Amino acid sequence: MGNILNFIANILLVISILIIAYGAFIAIFCFIKSEIKNGAADFNGLRKARTKLGSYLLLGLDILIAADVLKTILEPDYRQLASLLTVVIIRTVLALLINRDIKAFSAPESPVIMQPDPHQPQQPKPSTDQTETDSAKASGPKLEKDI
Repeated sequence: MGNILNFIANILLVISILIIAYGAFIAIFCFIKSEIKNGAADFNGLRKARTKLGSYLLLGLDILIAADVLKTILEPDYRQLASLLTVVIIRTVLALLINRDIKAFSAPESPVIMQPDPHQPQQPKPSTDQTETDSAKASGPKLEKDI
């Protein structure tokens, strides 16, 4: 049973490394594409690349935690426990920072409220009676049908 769990833990370790490496390549590709398309002044492209990399890092670290849990079950010593604790702390800090960045990136920008120019003369707003009269003129005469 121990050999099977050790084998599964090693497979999970390799998978987590592959996911993190894949995420790094995707983030680099996204960054280069953004730089070519929008120029060096595009900070949104950099933020997208960081967000993508962070998401893959989180997934890879989650799988790494699973592998460390299996290894800690097999060999419950302080070294394995310290390794597991370190990975969990790193993953938690990364999750907090990346989730904050994702929320900031996906938050809609606040609408710009136009303030009236104090140097421009203000036009009076039409009254409701005048507005109803104008809409009646625009719709044309009303015809009634005889029954």
